[in-house]
Amino acid sequence: MVSVVEPLIRPDDTLGLIKEDKKMKAKVDSGLCIGCELCVQTCPDIFVMKSDKATVKIDPVPSQVEKSCQQAKDECPVEAIIIE
Repeated sequence: MVSVVEPLIRPDDTLGLIKEDKKMKAKVDSGLCIGCELCVQTCPDIFVMKSDKATVKIDPVPSQVEKSCQQAKDECPVEAIIIE
């Protein structure tokens, strides 16, 4: 009689750790923000102005706007946008 041994590592399970999908998160450092509104113009789905400063209105960032959110971060003249 032949016995079958199940593998210890499944294709979807690397060393027992299942990878989780990480969602992009954006933050605005209000101490650095100068209120130029560039981020709001670049990614209005995520950024909005409040009291002359930009703030994030959706967290986490939906995958369909991750590229424009990253662009807003890259173009921020004072580097006030933090992406995790």
